[in-house]
Amino acid sequence: MVPPTNLDQHDRPAEAFRQPADGRSLPCVTQRSASPRAMPTVYPHLPNAPIVEAIVDLRVRPQEQFDVMGLKELHSAIAEDYPTVEEQRLMQGRFQFSEAGLVSAGHGRAIRGFRATGREGRNVVQFRIDGFTFSRLTPYQTWESLFGEAWRLWGMYRQIAQPRTG
Repeated sequence: MVPPTNLDQHDRPAEAFRQPADGRSLPCVTQRSASPRAMPTVYPHLPNAPIVEAIVDLRVRPQEQFDVMGLKELHSAIAEDYPTVEEQRLMQGRFQFSEAGLVSAGHGRAIRGFRATGREGRNVVQFRIDGFTFSRLTPYQTWESLFGEAWRLWGMYRQIAQPRTG
């Protein structure tokens, strides 16, 4: 078993990453390094952080015979905070050639997942057959607020998608 590091946060509830009620910024903790040029392990909150988009992206192996429409059901649970939902479509083309030229061609289309956008257009969540993505557009707040919302939505996705493990 690998000993936990200060980045091993997967077992903590989302509440552990919420900003304090008094508005203080929590420090961002990173993994320590033995390198003498290592960056500090605690960073102050940057009110004008030079970041355009913060992303948490998780890829999964879907269950066999998974019905993507099950992911659309998640929207009803988050519709108050994420009123806009759009289908994400996958389009594929296939061409096979030999020395004589084109042998066969084919194409296919499918719904890959759903994308929901928050009221202000700054929070975006994607529930897909092959994964989950949460992003926050400028202004970026704190890692704790980003992670807290991503963790909440990931839990909902995981209940519906039940991705394969191992």
